[in-house]
Amino acid sequence: MSQPPGGPSKDWTFTSTYALVFLTLVSTLNYFDRSVLSLMVQPIKKEFHASDTTIGVITSLISIYALVGVPIAWLAERWSRRRWRGVVATVVVLHVAGALGQGWVDGVLSRRLGYITRANLPAGAVADALRAIWHDRAGDRPFRLLVGDTWFAGAVALKMDPSMQLLIDGDERNSPWLAPGALEREGGMVLILDTQEFRSEGALLEPRLAQADCRGTLDIPWAGTDERNSLRVRWGIVLPHGEHGAKNCGAHARQ
Repeated sequence: MSQPPGGPSKDWTFTSTYALVFLTLVSTLNYFDRSVLSLMVQPIKKEFHASDTTIGVITSLISIYALVGVPIAWLAERWSRRRWRGVVATVVVLHVAGALGQGWVDGVLSRRLGYITRANLPAGAVADALRAIWHDRAGDRPFRLLVGDTWFAGAVALKMDPSMQLLIDGDERNSPWLAPGALEREGGMVLILDTQEFRSEGALLEPRLAQADCRGTLDIPWAGTDERNSLRVRWGIVLPHGEHGAKNCGAHARQ
């Protein structure tokens, strides 16, 4: 039986097939982050010192998708395309405004009010100070490796030369992109953040620092004028195996 004029067609067209495949791929990718969360629970707990209760609350938020999906599907069958365009546009604007506002609060406002957060970490100032320390103590030797935690040392590494590498927590098992013995062969700098609430906790960082050829401390303002909110870092320069001659390397060198 032929379709009545203007009636819906059940034949698959290129456009309908393309739309179905595209939406299926988007939906599949949309659920990847849920799977990744289950795989990264233990590293997340270690990095952010989160309890089992906190992790349980975070993972349970995924159930919101199931709860919200039912009324959204009901509305999708009843609302016009024009109304949905307005809803989508409103959601996008609110999402972008919320993201920008959160970034401004965590970064600019918190710094002005004297609160230290991960968003207002002065990573650029730390990177500049470390370059100066390396040049002053190690001369013209290449500076290509940092040893430290993922969050702090990783943020500093991103502000340095693109060739800078990171040995996470001083453990070669956590940095498979580095060849074994990279620190001993090429040299580098060990970083331990001592600022309260953000202290580096890698088990191998202290032994790595103890073996450094040159050690010192670095203090940089973080947020506000309270000294308790300053960024305090212990650093250690490890020269390549067999090399000597680091300068100004008193046990309590301070920058």
